[in-house]
Amino acid sequence: MVLASLGDFKVAHEESFRFEALIKILQVNETGDAETSSPSGGRSDEDGIWDARTACMALINAITNCPESLEDRIMLRDELTRRGLNEVIVVCYVK
Repeated sequence: MVLASLGDFKVAHEESFRFEALIKILQVNETGDAETSSPSGGRSDEDGIWDARTACMALINAITNCPESLEDRIMLRDELTRRGLNEVIVVCYVK
C-alpha cells in the first residue's frame, strides 16, 4: 500500500520518478545546513531537517526490507540507486 501511495504521490505532484521527494529531503544544500534558532523551544531548523531525513531513511529501509521476494527487494533498491540515494548518502553522511 505504501508503494502504491508513493506512485499516486508521484502522479499528483507531477514528479518524474517515484521516490523523488524522499531523495530531495535527504539532499544537503550546497551551502550546508545553516543552523538558525527556531521560535519553538530553541530547536534549530537543522534539527528539524535531520529529523525529517531520519524519518525518510527509516521509511526507505522499511520499504526495501519488507518484500518477501528477493527480486522485489532488489528492484526497489535498484530504483532508489537510480534516483541517486547512494550519492546522497555519501555526501550527507560520510563527510
